[in-house]
Amino acid sequence: MSDQVPNQKRPKLIVVVAFDRGNDGELFPAFGPADQQSEERAIRIAKDLAGKHVGVPTFETTSWPSSSVMMVA
Repeated sequence: MSDQVPNQKRPKLIVVVAFDRGNDGELFPAFGPADQQSEERAIRIAKDLAGKHVGVPTFETTSWPSSSVMMVA
């Protein structure tokens, strides 16, 4: 069952995360997850972080304000 209102625009969630690798080889979050205000800003931040970290995933999703988002590292 969905509580979504037809034709209601879903808000975008644009997230940037950066990872480093520890001495044991395991990845760990070094930055974020941080919500960005625009795609352009997310790309700019990701490009800056890419030269400093081993991985910088950046993604966009849509969600409802009442929904929960959980990220597990």
